[in-house]
Amino acid sequence: MVSPQNPLKKRADLMDDDVRLRLAREATASMPNIKVCDIEMHLPVPSYTLNTLNVLKQMYPTVEFSLIIGSDNVFCFNKWYGYEEILENFPIIVYPRPGYDAAELIRTKYPSMRLFSQVPLFNISSTEIREKSL
Repeated sequence: MVSPQNPLKKRADLMDDDVRLRLAREATASMPNIKVCDIEMHLPVPSYTLNTLNVLKQMYPTVEFSLIIGSDNVFCFNKWYGYEEILENFPIIVYPRPGYDAAELIRTKYPSMRLFSQVPLFNISSTEIREKSL
């Protein structure tokens, strides 16, 4: 999912939407089970995850959507627009990120979130990927 404007990031920090969409498609071209989606390009800006999930749920009512976030996002999840509604209506899977041990926070504040534990860790962020592709 390529987002045109994450409300927690500055617009100036992002590459052009079309370039980011093209790069996402190129990066996943050899992965038939991954589909790049541009739905957020057609929604109001800024892009709120809750709105995106609700639109997807309307478009595909028989599909159960889960949200996968990095463990770094657990620490600011309470700043997300509609985070309580997201917690109530969508399963959240947390992918571990080096330097962000969210297990205790998940246990105490967000017990419905599920933390992946036996997965390979990639020590690179989306910001680094964007910077390397310039």
